[in-house]
Amino acid sequence: IRKLQVVAKAYADRETIGNGSPTDIYVGGAVGTVGTEGSSNAFLDDIHVFDTIVRSVGEEKMSTYAGGVVGGIWWKGTSFLQNSSFVSGTVYASSITQKASAGGILGFSQRGRLYNNVILNSYVNAESNNSTTRAAGIIGETNTNPSYVYNNYSQSYISSNGKTSISAGILCSGGNIKSQNNIFDLASYGTNYLNDTRNAYAINNTSNADGNGYVVLYENNNVG
Repeated sequence: IRKLQVVAKAYADRETIGNGSPTDIYVGGAVGTVGTEGSSNAFLDDIHVFDTIVRSVGEEKMSTYAGGVVGGIWWKGTSFLQNSSFVSGTVYASSITQKASAGGILGFSQRGRLYNNVILNSYVNAESNNSTTRAAGIIGETNTNPSYVYNNYSQSYISSNGKTSISAGILCSGGNIKSQNNIFDLASYGTNYLNDTRNAYAINNTSNADGNGYVVLYENNNVG
């Protein structure tokens, strides 16, 4: 996939629908959402997105998720996203009143498994006037259902601007995460994340990182 603008905008007159689920919108550079029922699995492999703008725009009472490759993985089964990339593009999620989450590879993960994915030379942005924003190099947001994040690489500029703003080199909203050998490259962007690495690595730190070279790679400590 090359040189596209993938944009979706939605409006809601309520924050939840009949079954109590939130009103939300998922936008991805290649796939909007992936989900399977019960014990079924889904596999997304070798998907590459170049020079593309991905925008998920929520107007009144609409939460938004944007991902460079996939907007969201959710439902009862496990979905695999592997060996894929997002290169020289922009991922942008915004909402007027609700939360917004943007990830360089995946916007939202529930039981997702991300292996060997890469984002290069790209921007990841989340904005909301009145709610929480999350922006991260690989996954914008996860929930308490288990996700696995192994061997992913992020070279990205990350911006989060909301009532509560959260940003991380690898992923936000840790939940139940199993993670190994993820890398966030600060070489070109000098993003100032000061904290502990937790099962990931930051390379090519610039003077904008602290003296110990620590960067925030995960939103919270719930990562093993």
